[in-house]
Amino acid sequence: MKRLNWLAAAGVVGITLTGCTVNVGVPVEPDQPAPPVQTQPAVADDPEQAFLDLVKREAPLTYQDLSEKDLIQGGYFVCTAFDDGKTGREVAQSFYQAAEIVGNPGREGGAIVYAAVTILCPEHTDEMMHLD
Repeated sequence: MKRLNWLAAAGVVGITLTGCTVNVGVPVEPDQPAPPVQTQPAVADDPEQAFLDLVKREAPLTYQDLSEKDLIQGGYFVCTAFDDGKTGREVAQSFYQAAEIVGNPGREGGAIVYAAVTILCPEHTDEMMHLD
C-alpha cells in the first residue's frame, strides 16, 4: 500500500508544484574543500541495475519501501517528465514532496531524481543542475 501511495503522491505532487528548492548533494562551506567524488555504478552493462544500486545507496528507506519494478518505473517517470519539458525544480519538488507524504525524508525523493538523471537519462543533467 505504501508503494502505491508513494507513486501516486509523486504524480499528484507533480501537478501541484510549489517553489521550494531541493538539495540532493552534500552542502559545502565556501572555505572548505569539496567532499571526495563518489564513483557511480557501471552503467553500460545494466543501467536499470546501476540505477537500483544508486537508489539503494542514496535513498535506503525508499529502496526498502518500493519494489525494484516500481523504483525503475519511477526513474523512467523522471526521464519522461524532463522529456515533456518539466524543469529540474518541478521534477525534484514532486519527488521530494512525494517522499514526505509517505513519511520518508524528502531528500530521498530528490535522490530518486538524482539517480534517474545520473543513470537512466544523463541527457537531462543540465536541466537537473539548474533548479531556477
